[in-house]
Amino acid sequence: QRLTGLLNAVREGVLVERARAELNARTDPEFEPPDDEFWLTLAPTNRVVNARNRQHLDRLPGDVVVHLAVESGDLSLFDPPVEKAVELKVGAQVMLLNNDSADRWVNGTLGKVTELWHDDDGLGVDVEFRDGTSAEVRPHTWEATRPVIDGGTLRREVVGAYTQLPLKLAWAITIHKSQGQTMDRLVVDLRGGAFDYGQVYVALSRCTSMDGLVLTRPVLPKDLKTDRRVLRFLRASTAPDRALRLCAISILTVGMEGRMSRPRPVELAVAFDDGAAISTLVNPQRDLDDARTAYGVTVDDVLLSPTLAEVWFAIAPLLDGCVPVGLEIDDTLSLIDFELKRLGLVVPLPLGIEIPAADLWADERQALAEPTALARARVAMRVAQRTGIDASGGSVFDASSLDDQDDVGPTAGAAYLLTRDGDAQAPASAAMPTLSALMDTSRLLSGVLLGRAAPPAVAGTAADAVVAAVVRDVVTERLMAAAARTTALPAELLARLRVLEGVLGIAVVDAIVAATTAGRGAIEEVLCRGARVCFTGTAVDAGGLTWDRDQMKAAAAARGLVPVGNVTKSKCDALVVAEVGTQSGKARKAKELEKPVFSAEDFFAWLGTAG
Repeated sequence: QRLTGLLNAVREGVLVERARAELNARTDPEFEPPDDEFWLTLAPTNRVVNARNRQHLDRLPGDVVVHLAVESGDLSLFDPPVEKAVELKVGAQVMLLNNDSADRWVNGTLGKVTELWHDDDGLGVDVEFRDGTSAEVRPHTWEATRPVIDGGTLRREVVGAYTQLPLKLAWAITIHKSQGQTMDRLVVDLRGGAFDYGQVYVALSRCTSMDGLVLTRPVLPKDLKTDRRVLRFLRASTAPDRALRLCAISILTVGMEGRMSRPRPVELAVAFDDGAAISTLVNPQRDLDDARTAYGVTVDDVLLSPTLAEVWFAIAPLLDGCVPVGLEIDDTLSLIDFELKRLGLVVPLPLGIEIPAADLWADERQALAEPTALARARVAMRVAQRTGIDASGGSVFDASSLDDQDDVGPTAGAAYLLTRDGDAQAPASAAMPTLSALMDTSRLLSGVLLGRAAPPAVAGTAADAVVAAVVRDVVTERLMAAAARTTALPAELLARLRVLEGVLGIAVVDAIVAATTAGRGAIEEVLCRGARVCFTGTAVDAGGLTWDRDQMKAAAAARGLVPVGNVTKSKCDALVVAEVGTQSGKARKAKELEKPVFSAEDFFAWLGTAG
């Protein structure tokens, strides 16, 4: 079940890096299947398969028995299902290649040769199948036919015959031939050969247990590519026919345009033309400027938010096939593109359709000043539908572009969304059960982490146990990744994480606390006389008194510390921040250089106790 869940998640673009890591733990280039166990090797090409089978056959004791095919008639257009010369030994692992008239086996049944003998009817082969039953296998005749017209009716005329034992060596078979097979012991030989879309996925999905899987080399990101056209077909087959879809996109940003930088999204929302919607806060990996007053977004809100690249892996399948619309849509898509590239994710974005400002009614103009991205996206969709915007004027999102991302590291794979809009219902698809479950779990998670909803005591992430396990893994992995980006998490946020642990059945807080405090000494040990300390931000003490940086520097100097202006490797010993979790430039530098970071609250407490 674990393997099935991982592979389904990969197919939907979820948990790609985690899945790859777990699969690669099964790598053993030197593995040789024991002779007394039934193992099957899958490889991409006949060349690799034939070499494997020859090696195994040569290792068996005894002489090779060769059976030659008997040919008659016109076989010029006939593609023989078996080699002209079948070589066997007792103990050989074989695959049957026809459907037995007595229903003892079917095409693809696997077994081992237990006896070979000759009689008046030729060569006989006893084969023991995986279920413990046995059967005698004799040569089988395949007819070669051609179409002919007979009295205005099309029929097939027998023109030749091909007689051979209906089996072949099968210690190894091609991935293509493995369709329909399931094995509890499987070797996937990834060395050499060209891999088409989904070949590795097909090979891995033949195994029924992670414990019975062996890889000859690690799985690479490109190996887990699946053809998005298949997923699009599956999704379309479960939805009613419709024309091109519209989606309205809106972002809230922090920061200013500069020579070397651009505003970064702090919230992204998409409103779909069927009423579905998604939104998420985004970690801009910088200070928030006036986001608190402009949008009601605080540092605590974004500390556990996904980055835009992580968000994109989650929402790209939902945007697939949609045409973006919006006010200043070109600027919106340009900022999204810039931020994705900054994070190492290069994906082509479509041509959007601009909504003219002149088409807005007065109440719609007012709504565009709402402090949430989703409120603005919904206005844009309402205007687009009211004015009858033609979707053919733009181009569509294509989620297949994510399949070309080989080196995005921990970004790969979907993340949860951290939404302020608890009423937003994300698009659901029977073809993407894991992603749909992740969207549902995101609403629950968001209510807990943002303190906006009373959580249930316990909640499932999905009805299907396999899907639920994968979703819990996604949430756990992304929470840990988000926490790793910051210097510390505020106590209130840690308390909410504790609640979330109980709700979802995950465990993250202890690991997060250990990671964020590792190597950091107590403040009284670090802030000793002569310690060089940098300060950032304006803080408020327990008595409500506001302290700017100059005042904190003066207080530090009075206690024998040496205030410094910047965080550097050799001339700074610690950083004091006004707000726990701040992503200011100094805080990011302190994390990079592994300098201790203390809150202003810690500093004020130290001032009260320092002699």
